[in-house]
Formats: sequence, structure tokens, C-alpha cells
Amino acid sequence: MLNRLNKSEEVTKDRNNMTSSSSSPFRMPSNILESAKQNEEERRQERRMERTLNMHEKGVIPRESVRSIMSRCMKEIEDEEHNKKWKESTSGEAAYLAPANKFVPPESDFYHMGTYRDFIEKQEEIVRLQCCIIAGREKIQALKEQMSLQEEEIAKAEYRCRDEVFSDYVEKVEKKTVLGLKRVEEVNEALRETKQKIEKTKRTLAKVKKDIAERSDVLSLDKQCQELLWNISPPEWQTQQEARKQTAERIKAAARETKPATQASRRRRSDVGLVLPPIQESHHGIFFNKESCTLEKIPEYDEGFVGNLEVYEKPQIYFTDPKQLLNIMADVDQDINRLSDDLSQVEHCLQCHKKNMSNLQQDMEKDTAQSNEEMDYLSRCINKKRAKTAKIEQRIQEFKMSEDGPEQKNAVLKQLNQKISELYRVCMGDLPDMSSHELLTAVETHFHDLLERFNTLPEDELKTIKKEYRREKTTRDKKQKELMVQMDREERRLQRAARRQQWALERR
Repeated sequence: MLNRLNKSEEVTKDRNNMTSSSSSPFRMPSNILESAKQNEEERRQERRMERTLNMHEKGVIPRESVRSIMSRCMKEIEDEEHNKKWKESTSGEAAYLAPANKFVPPESDFYHMGTYRDFIEKQEEIVRLQCCIIAGREKIQALKEQMSLQEEEIAKAEYRCRDEVFSDYVEKVEKKTVLGLKRVEEVNEALRETKQKIEKTKRTLAKVKKDIAERSDVLSLDKQCQELLWNISPPEWQTQQEARKQTAERIKAAARETKPATQASRRRRSDVGLVLPPIQESHHGIFFNKESCTLEKIPEYDEGFVGNLEVYEKPQIYFTDPKQLLNIMADVDQDINRLSDDLSQVEHCLQCHKKNMSNLQQDMEKDTAQSNEEMDYLSRCINKKRAKTAKIEQRIQEFKMSEDGPEQKNAVLKQLNQKISELYRVCMGDLPDMSSHELLTAVETHFHDLLERFNTLPEDELKTIKKEYRREKTTRDKKQKELMVQMDREERRLQRAARRQQWALERR
């Protein structure tokens, strides 16, 4: 009942607090800014509370202890019992104090009014029960206070335990991290030591490589020098050294084939040792005889001599005195100088020959160009002459085939003879007593001579002649243009005069 009453009161308060803005959904409430400020303030307080918490309590939902759960359950039970008793007491009082018209009798099979004594006993029981309830409530309150104190002590103990556990956990983690750091440092130190060792080995390897390179260079140079000395040495010396090498190789092969027992028996039998050609001493250049290298003079051999055969296998140096090399070097320098002089002479001759060849090639190109031009000109002239001859022959044929009389033909031939004689007079000068054919052949020969002379003329004269010809041509063209202009003017003037006369006649 009380809960229902409280709910109804809250609903009425909410209804009274509702404003006109909340009635319509399209209007903003007036206290929207205040609610936003309230929400911000609550968030700030929550943040402050979170800042005051410890590291292990942040972000963790608080756990409810067993005692708090038990106390909450006991409180709920007590509240239920208290509500039941209160309902029973209120229901009894209401039934007793209610008026007659509103009195509701208890639901039973029979109705008993009861006596005054029963009423007193009931009242005594009610009072006794009320006293018991009050005493129980006091006990419950005391127990609640004890429970709250115990809960505070338990919470403190839990907090202490949590702090101790957290500190133990932190100590363990610190110990583990310290051990891990120590191991990492040890590993780093081992890596540093290994790196230092690797660097040392690299340095030693670099030094060894340098020494090997230097010694290999020296060995290669020594080998080159030995090869050079071997190549410079005379062929007789080379054949002797090869013979020594072959004898040493034969002795080695024989020593490998024979057995040690036979070698010992042979050493006992013979008193003669191994006879090998003597090694050339460094202070003189006496050669050994090739006859001493034969195997016939080596009846017996010994293992000690076989071990020393490597000296005989290697070719010895022919030159014992540096003066010999100096003399050879001087001869080589002389040969080189002589060859360089010959080479320079040959190069000079080659350059001269190249220049001459280039000049000849240029001259040949010029001659070929001139000859090509002459050939083109002659071919054009020949073609023109052939065309002219063809035309003349055609005209002769037409003249022969024409039906004109002999008088007209004789007149045409006379005109042709006159033109040929005029041409001869212009080209040659005086006119001799010759036929027209002879005159034409003479003019043709004259033209051929002029062409030959024209081709034999130097370039400067040809250029001057060409310039004069061009000038004359330009002057002739100018004169012709002036004549044409004058003739046009004259024709126009005559046309104007004719028009004037015509106009004058028309006016009359």
C-alpha cells in the first residue's frame, strides 16, 4: 500500500511539474541548458572520483562481499516481516475501530462476539507483541550497528589484503623484470664480445689478405722476371736446362718403380754414387756439358739424391752478372729507337701518301664531274642536232614530195643558200665559192673547235665569260622589255586616235 501511495504521489508531482513546452513535442523545454549543465557536473564528479581511486581499482566494478549480501538479505526479510505485522496490526485496529455500518466481520463459519475479558487479553497480547517488536527492533538495530562496524573492519581488511596482494604482485613483477634485464644485459655483453671477436678476426683477415696480395704481387713479379730472363737466355742454355729437367724426371720415375730392398742391395754392391751435372755457381757462368746429363753415367742412385732432384727440375738463371742484362737492355733500347725512327718515317710516308691520295681523289672527282657535264652537254647538243636533222630530212622529203613546180623549188633553195651564206659570213668572215653543204660542214667544224677551246679555257676566264654573257642577256632583255612597252604604248595611242576619229565621225 505504501509503495502504491508513493508511486501515485510521484506521478502527481511529475504532472504538476510538466510545463507547456513538454505538452507539445515540437517545442524545446526551457530547462534543457540546466539539464546539460547538470549532466556535465555529474561527469566531472565521476572523473574526480575516478582520479582519487588507486591504480588497481580503476576500471573495475566493486565486488560485493559475503557479509554485505547477508546483511542485505536479512534487512529485506526484516522489512517484509515488519510490513506483515504492521498490516496485521492496522487491519485489526481498523476492524475494531470501524463503525457498525462499515464493520466487516471476519470470514469464518460462525460469528462469535467475544467478552470483555477476551478483549483485554487480546490487548495484553498486542502490547506484549509490540514490546517484543520494539525489543527486537532495538536488537536488530544493535546488530545492524555491529554489522556495519564489522563490515567497515572487513572492508579495511580487504583493502589491506588487496594492497598487500598488489604489492606482492608488483614485487614479483619487479623481480622478474630485473632478472630479465640482467639476462638481456648478459646477452648484450655476449653479443658485444662476439662482435669484438668478429671485428678482430675481420681485421686479421684483412691483414692476411693484404699480406697475401703483396706476396702474390711479389711472386707474380718474380715469375714474370724469371720468364723474361728465360726468354732472354740463349736457346742452347734453354735446351741444356730442358735436358737436365728430363734426366731428373727419369731418375724420379726409376726411383718410384724400384723397391727399397733392391735399392739397398745396389748401394752395397756399388761404391759409385749418383753422378749428376753440377749446379752452376753464382760467381761464374761456366756451363756443364750435355754429355754428362745422359743416363749411362748414372749407374746407381740414392734416395737422398732423389730428394734433391727438385733443384735440377727448375731451370737456372743464365745471367750471373747484372752487366749482361744492362748490355741486353742497351741493345734493346737501340733496337727500340731504331724501330721507333722507322715507324715515324713510315707514318710520315703514310701521311704523305694519304694526302696525295686525297688530292688525287679530289682531282679525279673534279675531272669526273667536268667530264659528266661535258658528256651531258654533248648529249644534249647531239639530241638537238638529231632533232634538227630529222626535221630537215622531213622537210626535204616534203619538199621532194610536194607538187610545186621547179621554179618555186629553185626559189626556196636560193633562199636557203642565202641564209647559209649569211650564217657563214657572220661566223667565219669572207664567203668562199662553195656549195651550201660544204658551208654547213665548215660552220659545224668551226663550232666544234669553239667548243673544244671553250672546254680548255681556265675557270677564271669561263667565269668572266659567263658574267659578260649574263650581263649582255640582261641588257638585251631590258631592251626587249622597253621595246615591248613602247610598242604597247604606240598601239594604245593608235587605238585612242582611232576611237577619237570614230567619235568625231559619229558626232557629225
